[in-house]
Amino acid sequence: MDKRSALYVFLIGILFLICIAVFSQQTAIYTHPDADFKSALELFQKQKFGSAQKQFSRISNRYQNEPNNLVRVDAEYYAALCALELFNKDAELLLKSFIADHPEGPRVQAVYFHLGKYNYRKKQYNKALEWFSKVDVYDLNNEELSELYFKRGYSYFEEDSMEKAKKDFFEIKDIDNKYAAPSTYYFGHISYLEKNYQTAMQHFVKLKKNENFGPIVPYYIAQIFYLQQKYDSAIAYAIPLLDSTTKRVVELTKIIGESYYRTSRYKESLPYLEKYKSYASYLKRPEWYQLGFAYYNSADYIKAVECFPNATGGNDSIAQNAYYHLADCYIKRSPYTGGKAEKMLAKNCFEIAAKLDLDKTITEDALFNYAKLCYELSFSPFNEAILALHQYIDKYPNSPRIDECYKYLVSVYLSTKNYQEAMTSIESIKALNDEMKGAYQKIAFMRGLQLYSNNHPQEAISYLNKSLTHPSNRDFTSLAHYWKGESFYQLAEKDGVAFKLDSAITEYKTFLSSPGAINNNEFYAANYNLGYANFKKTNYTEANVWFRKYVGLKSGEPKEKMNDAYLRIGDNFFMTKDYNNAVDYYDEALKTGKRDVDYAMYQKSLALGLIGKREAKAKTLSEFLTNYSGKSKYEAAGKFELAATYLQLGNEDNALAYYKKVVAEHPECSYTGKSLLQIGLIQSEKKDFDGALATLDKVLAAYPKTNEAFEAIRAMKDIYRAKSDMEGYETKLKNIPYAAVSLASLDSSNYDVAFDYYDKDDCENAHKYFTKYITKYPDGIFMTHAMYYKAECDYNAENQDAALSGYQYVIGKPYNQFTESSLLKASSINFKNKNYQNALPQYIRLAQVAEYPANVNEARIGEMRCQWLLANYDSAKMAAQKVTTLEKVSNDIKAEAHLIIGKCYSEIKYYDMATKEFLNVTYLTTSEKNAEAKYNIAYVQFLNEQYKESQKTVFELISQEPSYEYWVGKGFILLSDDYAGLKDFFNAKYALQKLIDKSSNAEFIAVAKEKLNKIAELEKAEQDKKQQKKTEDLNIQFTPENPKDSTLYKQE
Repeated sequence: MDKRSALYVFLIGILFLICIAVFSQQTAIYTHPDADFKSALELFQKQKFGSAQKQFSRISNRYQNEPNNLVRVDAEYYAALCALELFNKDAELLLKSFIADHPEGPRVQAVYFHLGKYNYRKKQYNKALEWFSKVDVYDLNNEELSELYFKRGYSYFEEDSMEKAKKDFFEIKDIDNKYAAPSTYYFGHISYLEKNYQTAMQHFVKLKKNENFGPIVPYYIAQIFYLQQKYDSAIAYAIPLLDSTTKRVVELTKIIGESYYRTSRYKESLPYLEKYKSYASYLKRPEWYQLGFAYYNSADYIKAVECFPNATGGNDSIAQNAYYHLADCYIKRSPYTGGKAEKMLAKNCFEIAAKLDLDKTITEDALFNYAKLCYELSFSPFNEAILALHQYIDKYPNSPRIDECYKYLVSVYLSTKNYQEAMTSIESIKALNDEMKGAYQKIAFMRGLQLYSNNHPQEAISYLNKSLTHPSNRDFTSLAHYWKGESFYQLAEKDGVAFKLDSAITEYKTFLSSPGAINNNEFYAANYNLGYANFKKTNYTEANVWFRKYVGLKSGEPKEKMNDAYLRIGDNFFMTKDYNNAVDYYDEALKTGKRDVDYAMYQKSLALGLIGKREAKAKTLSEFLTNYSGKSKYEAAGKFELAATYLQLGNEDNALAYYKKVVAEHPECSYTGKSLLQIGLIQSEKKDFDGALATLDKVLAAYPKTNEAFEAIRAMKDIYRAKSDMEGYETKLKNIPYAAVSLASLDSSNYDVAFDYYDKDDCENAHKYFTKYITKYPDGIFMTHAMYYKAECDYNAENQDAALSGYQYVIGKPYNQFTESSLLKASSINFKNKNYQNALPQYIRLAQVAEYPANVNEARIGEMRCQWLLANYDSAKMAAQKVTTLEKVSNDIKAEAHLIIGKCYSEIKYYDMATKEFLNVTYLTTSEKNAEAKYNIAYVQFLNEQYKESQKTVFELISQEPSYEYWVGKGFILLSDDYAGLKDFFNAKYALQKLIDKSSNAEFIAVAKEKLNKIAELEKAEQDKKQQKKTEDLNIQFTPENPKDSTLYKQE
């Protein structure tokens, strides 16, 4: 007999024995000697488990003294099964007790199986597996064996033990039983999960006609075709299914759309991808990219632009491709939308695509296009074009675009607005060609001009010198000398250092002698400024040369400036005692009549008096006082001079009247004490001795230790002598402590020595001797003089605290010849030291008492700044409004005043009024105040939720020439807020990231990072709104909750 025959006989024998055993077991049951047991068993078979359980329990109790009695054992077994069927809480306990009581009994294997099914039914798959693992498969019939393999396999499936599950499903998937179909499904499903698509396909195909699984498997089949990249088969298989169902239309639509997409049939893919988008309600980034790319390749750039941004939220190749193609969409749209805005967005996207640096081809092309667009748009607030071109040249030195890049680089250098960064960049180039040298010259020149405009003259000179190292352009070369002159002049004004005026004069003259200088507008200003520089150096004759050249050019300069030149020519002649010519030029100024007419009339009257034309002087002064009563700073001086002129003409009554007007109408000025003294002297001349003594007493009381006081003492002596009352004079002297000093000794030798040194500009020795005088004569006659001159020496030596102490001593004394200058210097020092509380009252008093218009202007400006810095907004606004009306102040100062007014209105939320003031600033200056004003305009627009208008203003701020880094940074933060207000989170994040990458301001970077986090939260909130329901998962899991498939889980 061969092996095959022997095996056959062996198997037949085994099967025979199994049948005998089964038969024997059934016979035992049905021929049980206990009739009650038989009755209970019939109830059990009829599923009357409650009644059956009671009978089995009675039978069990009947044999309670016979623990191993077979009837009792069977009764306990069936009672436990009844509890199981009745879902009694103690069912599992009863079965476990049965195992404990009869560990070797024939029913134990059946109990293991029932416990496994019980836990399976409760979805406690891990416990089910514990019991199923104890079951001996040889104790089960075919139906039970099939049930074991399926339920154990499904339990493994739920516990993610896929290999074990697959083995159990394999055992019964091809056997004819009720578990074959679900086992086939799960075997195919696991194969699908393992990416064994062909195996999965074979098993799903078997289920096509199955009642339960037939409707489901086509979706797997379609998806498997797709995953196997059999796109045409996927399309062919899936399209008919769309008409047969609505349940899986989302997945089928996606499969069809992506299959068309994968075969580059983008137009055909769009209807399905669009339908999928409408069904899904939430797309993942790759899905957004597919849809955008399909639109892009179908030339529907508007819709592509709507999709690509949703694919950009990462640092992967999907994001890089999305940014790159989004940029190209903007470029392709630009001819139809006006261009600039679209190109700006394209530039932003190319920049990000280049940074991601994943696809090398895209990175190179994106970097080049980014740099090119920066150049074309002339928009590089952080000098991005220069940096990008440098980066491209360094990274791709052998690129065929290198020559084009260098061409752009030169052009960018010549057009940049961020001169500081441009200088840093161009100075990093080791060898400059001729074009680059020309660019270097312009950038350095413009940076110098920018620094000058913002009151940084020393730094301006440094950059103008750099510009002169590459004198490629004749105009820039000559203009660099002119603006160096302006910078030195500004330094002289700022620091009070005369030698810097010499440097200014040298530079102005160099400019005037430069080829082509006459063709520049600055040519006229240079002559005018040379006049002023010499005038301030008291070189009056030389000053007149330049002022007369200026007025002789007939340049069409502003009449105000011509008027001023005529006045200065008159002043120069006056100072050189050529009074006739002085009168002529003051008359020229009066003819122009644009500015300082009161000054011209007053000075003309003085000149007339000095050439003996006293009647003409009196007439001019009378006319002056009539025309400018209450309007001129020279009114007190005019009244005093008219009184003196009347006195010279012998008209004592008129003289007395005008001296009294000075005292009454100008109680705190340099002419009050002198006028009071003259009143006393005239009264004495008129023999009104009592009246004279009373007046002279007022002089002594109000102006002690002054020249007027000592003149009054002398006059009193004459009056008392005329009254023959020398005893009265002696008594008077006793009441005047300082009068005891003999008149011959009034000029203290110490004071004279100190002043001689001061007069020779030897402040070192002057300071020493003034200090000695102050120490030796604390109540000295010249104490006020000494304190002032010592303070001046300290000021020039930059000993600010010591100087301030001296000036404040002078200010604390009655008004004197040093009061105005001391107020000017003390307020300035306090302001520089940020002692605004102390500076403010000094500026206010200076404005009240100053006799020089320039000092009045300085006082008004200082008061305005202090009020603003002290947050006195109403007072600051009023002070600033006064500044806007001042003459002889620069437009930049007036711009500052309007800026402060605007900010004051903003503080009280009068935004319309504030905006008007900010607009005034933009018309007046291109300095940093212009940038601040534009920012404030944009901020007001943002507060009013005018986000697009605010964006436009911010772009103007960022693009302005010159640019200011601080306000550019503030602008980018505001721009992100504008975008966020429009829910354009993509561009909001771009603006902030740009600031983080490019700014050197730590505060801005911190704010930008914080706002990025907030935008991420806003984005998530928006996505959560959209993602109310996600697309249903394709994986179908059969559980008892699926009513249609409940037959698979029918209980025992």
